[in-house]
Amino acid sequence: MNLSQLYKTIFMRKRPEDVAAMVMELIGNELTKAQHITLNKAAKGSLKNRFMQYTSMMQSFAMPSGANRQINKAAELFRLDQVPKIDGHDPEAIEGFIKKLSPQIKKTFGKNDFMRHRLNRLSRKAIGLDISKRRYNKLFRHLQRMETKLEGVIAAYKKREFQQVAKHGIVHRLTYDMFAQDKYTACFIAYYTARCNLRSEFTVNGQTRPFDKISQMLLKLSEDKGTPNYLAMAYVYPVAQTLEKLNDHERGQLLGKWTSATGTKLI
Repeated sequence: MNLSQLYKTIFMRKRPEDVAAMVMELIGNELTKAQHITLNKAAKGSLKNRFMQYTSMMQSFAMPSGANRQINKAAELFRLDQVPKIDGHDPEAIEGFIKKLSPQIKKTFGKNDFMRHRLNRLSRKAIGLDISKRRYNKLFRHLQRMETKLEGVIAAYKKREFQQVAKHGIVHRLTYDMFAQDKYTACFIAYYTARCNLRSEFTVNGQTRPFDKISQMLLKLSEDKGTPNYLAMAYVYPVAQTLEKLNDHERGQLLGKWTSATGTKLI
């Protein structure tokens, strides 16, 4: 077990028990007997300690469906020599591909109204676009659909971002270098993030708080044995106890990350 494997969990929805088992592998031999018992209460419920290593719960936040099917169809309709190697989940790559194809039928990116932006026969002839009306309409409509798909992919990424922020703050924007500065801080961040990512419960008694006894133990461990990285902690645990340890520059940096993630405009 190493920190890079633990780092990957902050982008996923790993069960806290599974992250606890990873933490146990990483620092288990450095714990006191009482700390070992506390952490093991969660770690013993990890999937690797089960006979059936399976969970029905999703282990990641849902990704957009992507535009690979539309890209493949575009390569067929525009009679390209080969299907371009484009990541159908990358909005910039999708947009670039659409903008590359659009000039072939003299279409402007963003002009998708079939009645107002489509060229008629005389206009096509005037610019030397010698293709049938049926083929032109088919190509126009496909580019139109690709732009609609692009908008859908962008919207899905925004929705995913808001889902992540609602669950675990902005920890998914934490760099590996910051995460790995202190292994005890990293263990706290990874476990607490997994706790934050737990599914909501249908209950009248209120949701289970993510900060449990193990979170408390790992936080204290980072303060007692390590060099706690409070700025990294604040990405997922922005409470007064953490924020008061930051200097003005770090608070400004954190505020910038939050406004970027939520799309908030500062006045």
